[in-house]
Amino acid sequence: MLKKFLILGALFALLLPVASRAAFDYDLGFHQEDVRIVGGQIIAGKKMSIVARVHNYGVNDVLGYIYFYLGSQPLGEPNKLQVLSGTYDDAWTEVTVPSSTFNIRVVIITSDVIDQRPENNEQQTGLLYPDYDTDNDGAGDQQDSDDDNDGIPDTAETGGVNGGSGTDPQKADTDGDTHSDNDDAFPLDPSRWQPSPVVIPEPKPAPKPKSLFTAPPKTAASSENLPPAAAPAPESVTAVLPAAGAPEEAGDTVQVLNLVTERSLNAVQIIVQSLGWSKYKFQTDVPDDLLDDFTYVWDFGDGRQSADRLVTHRFTATGAHTVRLTVEDAAHNVLTDEVTITTSWFSPGNGRMWALLVVLGLVLTLLLYGLRAHTIERVQRLVAGGKPLAKKKNSSPKSL
Repeated sequence: MLKKFLILGALFALLLPVASRAAFDYDLGFHQEDVRIVGGQIIAGKKMSIVARVHNYGVNDVLGYIYFYLGSQPLGEPNKLQVLSGTYDDAWTEVTVPSSTFNIRVVIITSDVIDQRPENNEQQTGLLYPDYDTDNDGAGDQQDSDDDNDGIPDTAETGGVNGGSGTDPQKADTDGDTHSDNDDAFPLDPSRWQPSPVVIPEPKPAPKPKSLFTAPPKTAASSENLPPAAAPAPESVTAVLPAAGAPEEAGDTVQVLNLVTERSLNAVQIIVQSLGWSKYKFQTDVPDDLLDDFTYVWDFGDGRQSADRLVTHRFTATGAHTVRLTVEDAAHNVLTDEVTITTSWFSPGNGRMWALLVVLGLVLTLLLYGLRAHTIERVQRLVAGGKPLAKKKNSSPKSL
């Protein structure tokens, strides 16, 4: 008895979802989360897309329309829907974000049948609060650290950190004297203007330029009293501030900043690319901005060399070839790398191998053909009792 109840319960559990789905023949609908705004941050005046996903929960295919509203104002033309049973369809329209709080309402209307569950035919978003983009840089003010795009962070302006000026974070030129707050030493006084002083931090000591080689360990032959080798002078860029043409006040100083850059290399590696049988392209992993700072010598191990940075080489002989690269800088520091290239004669890309195989194939074919003819002749002799085969004579009609 218990077994029968268990079987009936299982059948009921299996048929219940089918029965619930089949309760409505025609049922288009959606949920609130099926309505979404696409296009990033919601900013006043920005054009954005509204997408609605409509589901067909019924057992029959349904035709209909979907309408979008900004409050009570229609947005564009209605979208036509054709949703198959058990599937969904996406509809969309565009909206220009208003400057005040708003919401979006979406309504589904079937065209050829009556929807049997109308309560899921209308959805409305919650209240949406648009942001503003004061400087029109594509980032809303809530996410933009500089709303007026004057180069001064909003916190520095509103907090009065900028020289105690307390400039307006929504206006690039607070005093309206046509000079940006960041370029005006008196941003709150329209009658006075002077370029803002530029503060340059003290330059850090230039790091010691690196050699191509790591310094070798000291040995008995090296002495602490030997003078150190002179390091090559680092490259420098000189910046003079303030800009030319600015009025010069008493006590102003001109500051010069030397920017030291490091151009060194600690290792070098050969990069190999195969271009076919016995043909390869060789290059180095030296960064592009350092390529011109070094000289290159390639030794391909077959008696040929090259001084190019990138070189293509074909080996004419088979076997193992040791390719060696030597990189040298202006101070005669040297780095090297080696790679072994093995060129096999029995390679699919070797045309000479294929030519030889074709010739051997032809010779073998001719030998087999001659052997076959000789074998046939011997068999015919054995059949004739070891006697040479008589040649057939042409029969001619007897004369009358």
